[in-house]
Amino acid sequence: MFLQLQSSIGISVDAIQNRIVLTHPVLTPFLEHVRIRDTSVGDASVDLMLFRSDHAVAVTVERRNGAVEALMVN
Repeated sequence: MFLQLQSSIGISVDAIQNRIVLTHPVLTPFLEHVRIRDTSVGDASVDLMLFRSDHAVAVTVERRNGAVEALMVN
C-alpha cells in the first residue's frame, strides 16, 4: 500500500538538500485527504497534510522540527 501511495503523491526525499518534494500529487477519488506524519530528513522531521482543493491537491505543513523544506511541483 505504501508504494502505491508514494507513487500517487509523487513523494521523494532529497537528504542532501534537506527537502521533501511532492511531484504532481494525485489523490484517488475515495481519498479526501492524506496525513503523513514524522517523515524524517536527516535530523529534521515534518508532518504533512495533503487535501483535495477543487480539482487539485494542496499541501500544508502541520509540524516541522529542524531544517527541512517541503516543496510541491505541479
